Amino acid sequence: MRGTITKICILSLFFYLRERKDRTKVESGEYTDEIRGGRVWDRRLISAGREAEKREKLKFEKKKNPRLIRQIIIWAAEIAGACAVAVLLVAFFGHRISNSGDAMTPSIRNGEVVLVDRLVIDMKELSRGQIVAFRPNGNKEVHFYIRRVAGLPGETVQIKEGKLYIDGEELKSYEYVSEIRDAGIAAEPVKLGADEYFLLGDNPQGGEDSRSSDIGIVKKDDLYGKVWFNTTSGDHFGIVKK
Repeated sequence: MRGTITKICILSLFFYLRERKDRTKVESGEYTDEIRGGRVWDRRLISAGREAEKREKLKFEKKKNPRLIRQIIIWAAEIAGACAVAVLLVAFFGHRISNSGDAMTPSIRNGEVVLVDRLVIDMKELSRGQIVAFRPNGNKEVHFYIRRVAGLPGETVQIKEGKLYIDGEELKSYEYVSEIRDAGIAAEPVKLGADEYFLLGDNPQGGEDSRSSDIGIVKKDDLYGKVWFNTTSGDHFGIVKK
C-alpha cells in the first residue's frame, strides 16, 4: 500500500515538474501557444513550415510568370497588327475627299464626302464609267477634282452634236450624260496615249473636265484613286455605283 502511494506521488511530481517546464518555455518564447492535435508545437518548426509554403508559392508564381509574359507579348502583337491593318486600310481605301462644285451632280453633289481607293490604280486598269479623283496636271496646290472615265488609253475621243464618240462610233452605252453642249478640245478627234484618260463630269455644264484646255487629257500618274464610297448621310450614302 505504501509502495503504491509512493509511486502515485512520484508520478504526480513528475507531471507537475513537466508542466512547469513547458510553461517556462512558453513564457520565454521557446514554445508557441498554438495547439495542434493536443500537443504544443515548436515555433521554429511552424516557422520553417511557413517558409517552405512561401518558397513553394514563389516557385509556383515563377512558373506562372513566363506564361503571363508570353500572353502579354501575344496581346501586344495582336494590337500592333490590328493598328497596322487599320492604318493601311485608311491609307489605301479610306482617304476622304470633299467634292467641290456641281460637275458630278446628280451622282455626287457639291460638298459630299467620298472615300478613295488608291490601290486599284496600280493593281489594274480602270474601266469606262468609273469615277476617279485627280489633280489637273499633277498640280498639288489645287483641290482634288472628281470626274468619270469616258475615254480609255489608246482610244480616239470626239464629241459631235452633243454625243460622245469613241474611235469614230457613237458610244450609246455612255448613259451618264444625255447631252454635251460644249465639245471643247474634243470637237476634233483626241487620240489618247498608253497611259492617258479622257474624263467627263455627269453634269457637263457644271464644271471643267477633259474638254477644257486647262485640264485636258489626264495621265495615269495624275490619278489619285477610284471613288468607291459616299460617306454623306442621306440617299447617296453607300457604295458609289459605276
